[in-house]
Amino acid sequence: MSQYRIEKIDGRLSLVDCWGDFSPLAVDFGSAAMRYRLEHLSVKNEMLIKAAGATRSFTVFDMTAGLGKDAFVLAAFGCEVYLKERSTVLFLLIKDGLDRARQDPDLQSIAARMHLVLGDSCQGCQGLKPFDVAMIDPMFPAKKKSALASGEMQILQSYIGENLSPEMLLVAAFGMGIPRIAVKRSLRDTSAYSEHSPVYALKGRSSRFDIFVQQRV
Repeated sequence: MSQYRIEKIDGRLSLVDCWGDFSPLAVDFGSAAMRYRLEHLSVKNEMLIKAAGATRSFTVFDMTAGLGKDAFVLAAFGCEVYLKERSTVLFLLIKDGLDRARQDPDLQSIAARMHLVLGDSCQGCQGLKPFDVAMIDPMFPAKKKSALASGEMQILQSYIGENLSPEMLLVAAFGMGIPRIAVKRSLRDTSAYSEHSPVYALKGRSSRFDIFVQQRV
């Protein structure tokens, strides 16, 4: 029997671990944690917004959609966000979360600014306007000697395995001529980039964003 299956639980499409190691995973943009985050949304409180260098008129390409949380926060800030996910299962989980958000009066205007696309971000993404920034979160694993990653991160890493190389995505973003690119890395990750160097880094408690810039093509 396969370890994972997809089923509806409490009205939400969920990734279920049949072997019992992880709790079911669903995308819920209306969760208490997300609503709290939205209530306190500001450039000061969100390193993500600082990393994007975002204004409310920005068009963002989220190259690693994951569970869509970063895209949702940027959309709540006012950005138009195109999020692309190569995993069909994650795509369906996000789509289910967006469908429910579009039925919520408090969230529907945010969801309307999110455009979900299935596929490999290295192949680009067609937006209505040129992208102002690309966001890359390669879902780095927790270190063995550090605290475990969150339950959501653990099941994602277990189900998906290794994510696309941030280097590949970075090179692709440069090739698309996107003027600003933010790559999320572990704070302790000292591995170098082979083709491009960040202009600076924004550091948090456990992670950082490496910021790259280029002239818009």
